[in-house]
Amino acid sequence: MNNAFPVSHQVFEDVHFQELPLSAKLLYIQLSKLSNRYADKNGWFWVSNKTLAENIKISTPSVVAAKKALKRGNFLEYLVTTFTNTKTLKATIYRLNHFLDISKYDG
Repeated sequence: MNNAFPVSHQVFEDVHFQELPLSAKLLYIQLSKLSNRYADKNGWFWVSNKTLAENIKISTPSVVAAKKALKRGNFLEYLVTTFTNTKTLKATIYRLNHFLDISKYDG
């Protein structure tokens, strides 16, 4: 599977997901792509709001609102954490709740 990433059909068929604003749907797709590339074995990865906003061409406040909508719908988990090598650098880590273990994907 070259230059592709799996996204759960279950999410896109969910009536609550379908009711989300377009910005939340775009964010979910971008997070799926990043999850596929960077998630650890438990599905967690990090990315900044600024990078997300730049990648999907929406404002940073729109990213924040979209994240909250995805979290309310239980499509996304995120936590603010402090890096272990510094006490001042904080980052938001993410995990999609419909995380697909791609190591089992042979499509």
